[in-house]
Amino acid sequence: MASLAVVLTVFSLLVGFPVQPSAGHLVQEFEQRAIRSWSEKQFMDYFVNHNNPTEAMEKDGIAEYNELKDAAFSEVGASWVVLDVPGDAMKKFINMKQQKSLISESERDEQLSLLESSSRFKTIRESVVGLGNAEFVYDLTGLLKLGDNLFSDFTSSRKFKLNLTPTPTISSSLESDGKLWGIIRERKWTLWKNEEEASDFTNSINYLRSQSLKDFVEKSAAYSQFLNKNAETYKRFLPNSVVSALKALADNPEKRPDEVLNEDPLK
Repeated sequence: MASLAVVLTVFSLLVGFPVQPSAGHLVQEFEQRAIRSWSEKQFMDYFVNHNNPTEAMEKDGIAEYNELKDAAFSEVGASWVVLDVPGDAMKKFINMKQQKSLISESERDEQLSLLESSSRFKTIRESVVGLGNAEFVYDLTGLLKLGDNLFSDFTSSRKFKLNLTPTPTISSSLESDGKLWGIIRERKWTLWKNEEEASDFTNSINYLRSQSLKDFVEKSAAYSQFLNKNAETYKRFLPNSVVSALKALADNPEKRPDEVLNEDPLK
């Protein structure tokens, strides 16, 4: 009977349906699996919902962006989901994004430095890289560390072109960082037509973010379903304190997580 229990346990791990743990180390293992599963599920939800501009912001963004964009240029969007990969694989993915001019060298270096963090983290980063000829790539990245040398990434990028000569530059300044989970990052974006002439570009970035997130939601639907199912499968192994915190978040869907809780229950 003991050997049969081992076989059933191994089989359940392979197919993704956990059986009731019978030893302390299995309890801890399944608890960690549950926390990782819910971390990914919640983070994708926050990535999509708590970074999306309001309808008013999107409307202002469309008006501003339409005045500046090159109408003859067709925007191109791309989205990726990378789940549960070791640090070396995540480094290759981040380097690939830079090599394809989706992010700048400085943004790549900052993301790579995050991978060296000794503790778990969740952060959402927004950047724009210039390609020349008034072409740019907007990138929205959600990066999280799930445990020892285990990472996931949500990325949506959008290539666009402005009807301006000479080629302008776009810069940003961080107004406030995320109070919790690294989710809410407010930035002021500036469009520099030359060294002396600048204008606010924040509304246009809000519009580009909304379009990138729409593309991400469409292309990541299968991953979202997988994460939701996986989280529900392991929910019974979550600590009671985490279950209570998740219920508080579920009871306040219109609020940001930092408006409901003082700390992240899924650290």
